[in-house]
Amino acid sequence: MSIKMTLRQAIAAYQALDALPKIPNGKISYTLGYIGDKLEQHVRQFDKQRQKLTREMSEQDKEGKRVIPAGKVEAFSDALEDMLDVEIEISRDPVKLTDVLGGNPEVAPQIEPNVLRRLQLVIVE
Repeated sequence: MSIKMTLRQAIAAYQALDALPKIPNGKISYTLGYIGDKLEQHVRQFDKQRQKLTREMSEQDKEGKRVIPAGKVEAFSDALEDMLDVEIEISRDPVKLTDVLGGNPEVAPQIEPNVLRRLQLVIVE
């Protein structure tokens, strides 16, 4: 099995992984680290492509800042949305929430619901 998600979901999951408390189970910690490394690769690639698109579609204003001209904003936004909708796949099984918690009820309150929501494809029930 593998984890499939859009780049939009990958960015959210990558950011949410940092909000998890320390996981005492070495195997689960390693797996989450592996998934995090793979997500980071996709996030970095997206960022490179976003910067390239920005350079291509922007102009310098009087202060030397890059701005998207009004006539290109919609095309720029559409191109970003297209990139964010690209589907990626990570060849790793999702982690079970019970394994993350490890039977330790003190860990559960430390994980905010919005973090779990952003990790819903990485950590499953």
